[in-house]
Amino acid sequence: MMRAFHAESHALTIHTDARTPKVAEMRRTPGAQCVFWDKSRELQLRLSGKVLVHAGDDLARRAWEGVDLVSRFSYLTDRPPGQEIEKPSSDREGMDGRLPSPKEAVVGWDNFAVLVLSLKAIDWVLLDNAGHRRAHFTFDDQGLATETWLIP
Repeated sequence: MMRAFHAESHALTIHTDARTPKVAEMRRTPGAQCVFWDKSRELQLRLSGKVLVHAGDDLARRAWEGVDLVSRFSYLTDRPPGQEIEKPSSDREGMDGRLPSPKEAVVGWDNFAVLVLSLKAIDWVLLDNAGHRRAHFTFDDQGLATETWLIP
């Protein structure tokens, strides 16, 4: 889940379960994209960049300390997210319908990861009945490098 955008460093911070296949893939191949759609504005953003995975380090610890009990609940499954199961289940034995106690939530730390996506490009598309618009932006170490209008 996206948690923050850092304008000064052009980085996006995302919290996720460290056991997911996407985390293993990003450790092998650190390029990634995030796509956002705002229906009310009919605006699409595709953010591309390099991802660093933080799990068990100081950055992850600081982020974990800011995660409330409701959100820590997401990291308390016995098995990794996306694993097939026999019947519908949250895989949080005995915790459905209530918040975990602070003591119960501690075990979620082992499953918690922070992804930091350093932007390299943004593809911006505005859908408009008066005419669609599209732009592409690239970033380097100093910030915005190029701005280009494109055919939508």
